[in-house]
Amino acid sequence: MIGVLQLKNFEIEHLKSSEYTFVIFSTSFETPFACLDEITAELIEKNLCHTKVLFDLLLSIGNTSERFVEASFDGQQFDRSSFNFVKVDKKNNIRSNSRDYYYNHLFLLEESVLNSSQKKLLSKGISI
Repeated sequence: MIGVLQLKNFEIEHLKSSEYTFVIFSTSFETPFACLDEITAELIEKNLCHTKVLFDLLLSIGNTSERFVEASFDGQQFDRSSFNFVKVDKKNNIRSNSRDYYYNHLFLLEESVLNSSQKKLLSKGISI
């Protein structure tokens, strides 16, 4: 992963070797969907065209079936009808990327909906 931007309650990271170009991490208990205009502006700056983006809502939703959401971005805006929950297998590299991100930003876990067991697993570098 390369290219990190910190903005309010989300952070955008570029993904290598994935069907998604970027993953957008929640950085607090607040959903990043409240900042879609800001996310859109950051993605426009990257001159992207027709790409898929993944939202990891771990800190705002928890480790539930609604944790990961994919969306299509056309270079100017998100296709609102493209937002879908997706299942990401436990062995998928995206979960490893997520584990690494949160392990390197442990302070973010305090402003989350995660329980103490989940926080402990992440603090030990274990994927959830």
